[in-house]
Amino acid sequence: MFSGDRTGETRELRLTRYYGDDIRRLVDEPSDLRAGLSPRDFRVVIPLRQVLAARLFDPDVYHEMNLGRDET
Repeated sequence: MFSGDRTGETRELRLTRYYGDDIRRLVDEPSDLRAGLSPRDFRVVIPLRQVLAARLFDPDVYHEMNLGRDET
């Protein structure tokens, strides 16, 4: 539901885009082009053997912990 990158030397996570609202809008707004779409249609599957690490992520906690940081 997010995209972003990691900063130069510190490799700190920097989230740059949240797709949840866009996906919800695409699914909820009527359109012949989007008829029958569901949020499940936007899933991405990564083979387990390619996963190096996995952590729980809560966007509200992330936002609270990063308030006041320079986002450039």
